[in-house]
Amino acid sequence: MKSASRHGLPETHTPPAAARIPFETLVREMLELLSRVSGHSPRIRIDPSRVRANDPASVYGDSTRLREATRWVPTISLEQSLSDMLAQV
Repeated sequence: MKSASRHGLPETHTPPAAARIPFETLVREMLELLSRVSGHSPRIRIDPSRVRANDPASVYGDSTRLREATRWVPTISLEQSLSDMLAQV
C-alpha cells in the first residue's frame, strides 16, 4: 500500500476519480457493507487514544500494474466476497 505523504502528495490527496472507481472502498463503507451482509449492527467508533498523530490521512493501494500484467478484472463483488467469507466462519 502507498502512503500519500511518503510519495510527496499532500495528506489529503485523493486519487483521480478514474483511478478510484470502482475499486476504492473506504474502511467505514466496508464495515457498513459487512454489517449489512452479516445482519449485525455493531457500534462502530474510533478510539482517539489509538489514533496516532503521524498516521497518514489516506493509505491506498494501486493494482493497475498487476491488472495490466495479468489482464485480471474482478468478477465477484465485494459484497459477494464478504458473504462468502462469512459463510465459512
